[in-house]
Formats: sequence, C-alpha cells, structure tokens
Amino acid sequence: IPASLAHGEFRLVYQPKLDLHTARISGVEALARWHHPKFGDVSPAEFVGLMERTTLIHDFTEWVLHQALEQQSRWRAQGIDLTVAINVSAVQFFNDDLLGEFSRACEDVGISPQSLQVELTESGLMRDPERGLQTMHRLHERGIRIALDDFGTGFSSMSYLQHLPLDALKIDRSFVADVETNSRNAAICRALLSLGHSLGLEVVAEGVETEGQRQ
Repeated sequence: IPASLAHGEFRLVYQPKLDLHTARISGVEALARWHHPKFGDVSPAEFVGLMERTTLIHDFTEWVLHQALEQQSRWRAQGIDLTVAINVSAVQFFNDDLLGEFSRACEDVGISPQSLQVELTESGLMRDPERGLQTMHRLHERGIRIALDDFGTGFSSMSYLQHLPLDALKIDRSFVADVETNSRNAAICRALLSLGHSLGLEVVAEGVETEGQRQ
C-alpha cells in the first residue's frame, strides 16, 4: 500500500451534498478509491480494514486530508466555496494526535477548520464512548464540524446522543434506497429527520438518486 500511494494508484472522488432548500451543492464528501495495476479496483471496505490492522491508517488519513484540503483550496481560488467532509476510521479517531494532524493540515494549506467536517460512525464511536466524546469536544472547540455517519445502524442510545457535540446526522443509505416503496423505511427516515432537526442538526440523507427519493 505505501508503494501504491507513491505510484499514484489512489485517488479521491467527491460526492456532492445537495441543499434541498436552495437546490445548490453546499459541500462534498471525499471518498478514496484504489485501482491496483494487477487486481483492478479494490473496495474501500477491504483496503481500509487492512490499513486499520496496521499503522498505515495514520499515513493514509493524513494523505487523504491533505489531498482533500488542497482540492478545496483550488476550488476556492476559482470562486467555489464548498465544505469538505473526511471520513475518519475508528482506529484513527482514537489517535492522540488527531486534532494536531487536522490543525496542521489546515494551516499548511491555508484552509479554515470551520470549512472541514469529520465523519465518524456510531459503531466506531461506541468502541470507547468516553474517550470519543473528549476527542469530539476538542475537535469542535477547534471549529471542525462533526457528523455522525450511518446513523440508525449503530448501537448508540438516544440518551447518549444528546451529549455529543454534533453538527450533522447522516441517514444511512439502507433506509433511503427503497424509501419510495417501503413504508417502514419511510417512517424511519421521517423520524430521523424530525429527531435531527429537533436537536438543531443538519441532516444528510445518503444515496439519493431519484426524484422520488429527493421528494
């Protein structure tokens, strides 16, 4: 994997976030892709899991962060102002220098921390809730936005949710995919939207691909 990074086999693609009130793209999520010269496209589920079992995940997260911030800087030079979201694995999230890495990267590129969003999953956070909460507060105090990814599929309780310094909830695509035909999933989406808005949070529905899903 280190050689693959050096040889340019990894790249980032950017998934747009559409603001339904303005019908404008308000931000993007940076997603890593790996095209191996021998094995072809390798799923992130495979290579991220492999990196998490070694120290490679730290170098990889730093690479993703710098690549995404540099792209964000280029967009801003063109007059395009977008927030950029970075996925942080559970292993990397509990790295003691996580805040330092993000702060240094923002300073190096000249990007405000307020235009950066960290995304972490419920299941990852629940590995060590108390330590995770401390890390979230430190990131939030620095101005970095925080989103809870794949919400509704993890194990966090509603009582714990009220204490998290969150800016956004992301409804998992498994609820969104058949929201037009599955009344139970439609009800879950309505409940999650209501919950998020009641808490004053931005709510992101993942995987909206049809007009019916958007409505």
